[in-house]
Parts: sequence; structure tokens; C-alpha cells
Amino acid sequence: MPWARPNARHTNDFENIVGWLAQRMDKTSISRLLRCSWEAVDAIVTRVVAHHIDDSRLDHLYRIGVEVSGTTRAWSSPR
Repeated sequence: MPWARPNARHTNDFENIVGWLAQRMDKTSISRLLRCSWEAVDAIVTRVVAHHIDDSRLDHLYRIGVEVSGTTRAWSSPR
């Protein structure tokens, strides 16, 4: 069907709204607002992300750096 993703029970528009809201709200609030279960919200978010994410975005990645400045006191053990 052109108006829904494979294995979906909702329209593309509804799923895109859920995906947009998921960037800004928690799943329980989305399920209350749109009157569907949070399990449905979770499945929709999984489908929307799988549809929109580019699998080749990390093909040429060879190093990831993590900056941890300012947290040394929080992680150090007491003396």
C-alpha cells in the first residue's frame, strides 16, 4: 500500500508525526496524546528510524573521540 510502510498498522503521515514527537517527548506522553499504546509508539519509532536513517553514514568512520573534561571529580574515588 502506498500510504503505509510494510508491516505497519498506521499511515505514513501518522507514523511521521509519532517520529517527530519522539524527538521531543517521551513515549508515554505520545501514547496519551495520540491515543495508542506505548508499544505501538515504540514499533512506529523503530520503523521510522529504519526508513529514514542512512546505513552508509558510518562507512568511512575510523575513529571516535570522547571528551570527558569537567567530570573527573564525579568519577574519581574518594581518598
